[in-house]
Amino acid sequence: MNRSLVYVGIGVFLFGATFVTQFTNKQPAVAPAQTTSTEVASEATSESPAPQQPPATAQPSAHPSTQGYIRDQAGLLSASDIAQCDAISTSIEKQSGIQIATAILPTIGDQSIEEAATQLFEKWGIGQKGKDNGILLLIALKEKKARIEVGYGLEGTIPDGKAGAIIREKILPYFKAGQMREGVISGHITIAQTLAAANNLTLDATQAPAPTQQPVQKKVNGFVAMAFLILVIIGMIVSPTFRNLVLLMLLTNSGGRNNQFGGGHFGGSGGFGGFGGGSSGGGGSSGGW
Repeated sequence: MNRSLVYVGIGVFLFGATFVTQFTNKQPAVAPAQTTSTEVASEATSESPAPQQPPATAQPSAHPSTQGYIRDQAGLLSASDIAQCDAISTSIEKQSGIQIATAILPTIGDQSIEEAATQLFEKWGIGQKGKDNGILLLIALKEKKARIEVGYGLEGTIPDGKAGAIIREKILPYFKAGQMREGVISGHITIAQTLAAANNLTLDATQAPAPTQQPVQKKVNGFVAMAFLILVIIGMIVSPTFRNLVLLMLLTNSGGRNNQFGGGHFGGSGGFGGFGGGSSGGGGSSGGW
């Protein structure tokens, strides 16, 4: 009898302890708060999965659409740089109808700089149809090549030799010094200034300032340069093969006309409505750094 009472007491104790524990841990019921439509939208936004972004292309297009006179796919220029060069091209076109475009591409792939420039000129239709008064400055960064492609109507103003001089003197010195931004701006501005001078156009001084930094020129020891020149001359005299090789190199790098692209008509118009279907016969010049 006493043992039974002990068992009953133990059972009642355990039951009571369990009841007290559950009661003390139980949280008081809270009335559901009214949820505003803003909170519902916020919760739906936080819980719903983020929309998938389209996959980024591994390689930018070698022939981009125009969004103005300047197309920088490499991100070299700031927004103010682009606005400055765009304003210069706009001023030139309003006064004369001449259209100046600049394109900076990360790469042109397997194309030569001449092929890429001609095809881009064709896609954009730079210059006015019938007047062919367009000009394109193309920079290919991976290939380290620059090209000025000149429309038929401007070949008298900027012949091949003049285009080559602009590249050698106003663009490549900056590029060789690692000042890519300054080189692009200098090239675009020099083309505009050349056309303005030849056609009695007005360029506001604030529109075409000189680049902020001058290119750092590498000094070459005069004795070494003279010795190298003497060796080349001796080699040309002694070896006809060497002489032919040197002449071939000089002709290749002379920056002359790329005739295989002559005669094409470049219809179409730019995406911003600025270009009018001008033509290029392959005139201009190329250079590398």
